Amino acid sequence: MKKVNFVLNFLFYSLISVLCLLLIASVAAKRTGNGPGYIFGYNTTLVMSGSMLPEIPVYSLNIIQDCDFDDLQVGDILIYKSTTGINICHRAIESGDLGGKKYFVVKGDANNYADAEIVTVDNYVGKITKTLGWTADIFSNVIEPDGKTVNKTKMLEYMALLAIIVSATLGAICSCVKYAFVKLYGLCSNKRNNKEDNLDGVQSEEERSDRSPNGCDKE
Repeated sequence: MKKVNFVLNFLFYSLISVLCLLLIASVAAKRTGNGPGYIFGYNTTLVMSGSMLPEIPVYSLNIIQDCDFDDLQVGDILIYKSTTGINICHRAIESGDLGGKKYFVVKGDANNYADAEIVTVDNYVGKITKTLGWTADIFSNVIEPDGKTVNKTKMLEYMALLAIIVSATLGAICSCVKYAFVKLYGLCSNKRNNKEDNLDGVQSEEERSDRSPNGCDKE
């Protein structure tokens, strides 16, 4: 049983270590071009305007993919860095070639006109692959109407709730791993014990066969 506890503790602390490493890596991720750092080719961004409604709600969290510029197509939702230094998230509605360089014309779904700036490989940031619309309700309660400041009280409440959810999830995962390992360990132990019992039975039969009917060993 000591071996079982040792392995379970090892698995638990390994899981915690991996999570910590992923957290550190996401913070220290190397920036690429105009975009943020990417972890396994992905990152997140918070959309602060309604130019992409109803596809992307205001204050919703979105998944960015570090997609190669040459692989982009009309219809993709792109993020580019404008000349003002702000990242813009709009849909590609047209593509073209300018001096041998590919470009996209983009437009917000809720806007009447296309953007004045075109998207090239030079100002391209990333491609939106997934919108977590349900996060809009959460962040709309945390971010103040000016879009620049955060409601610290609400933020602490959500952080506490998140900590509880993460702890419960980790606990459930560890419990499942422990249950599965104990079952597997018990199954292997039973098989080994049965094998040893069978060997003992075979050896006993051989010993009895080596003895004569009167109980003496055969010459």
